[in-house]
Amino acid sequence: MKIIIAIDCSEIQVSDCDHLFLSGYNWTYNAGYYRCTNRCLWNNQQVHNKFLHWFVIQLMGLKIPEGFQIDHIDRNVSNNMRPNLRIASPNMQSQNTSLQHNNIIGVAGVRFIKKNKIKPWVARICINRKQIQIGSYFTLEEANEAYQTAKLKRDTEEIQRVKERLLSL
Repeated sequence: MKIIIAIDCSEIQVSDCDHLFLSGYNWTYNAGYYRCTNRCLWNNQQVHNKFLHWFVIQLMGLKIPEGFQIDHIDRNVSNNMRPNLRIASPNMQSQNTSLQHNNIIGVAGVRFIKKNKIKPWVARICINRKQIQIGSYFTLEEANEAYQTAKLKRDTEEIQRVKERLLSL
């Protein structure tokens, strides 16, 4: 890992193999991401105001299919290292969020429903913008385990669809 200093003096993490290329440009934090402020050529085309993560994906030799986006896996826009970036569908990217501010349990996908006296812990997951109830459980741990299993299955299927789409380019 190497560090690039942006115009505002913030630190941007990049992979060692990308550092030399990326450090030759000026980077500014704008609208939630780091952008290139230089006018430059990329594959004989003028590029300006492109995101830093776009350059990294290009350096990796990947193409971004129509309707797909670049996702920071750890949700940290300062971390532009190759293992932290992936090409994701909008659905995948919308799932990559932190806990909601009003989540008092501290576990995603699990709710406590007081009126369910025997199994008050309910696990739910969002698939294709639809909430699906996984089941009701005796303990928070059981509900969390069920949610994590369903989440892994959902994410594995979505990643497989993305890979198939990338291979078809």
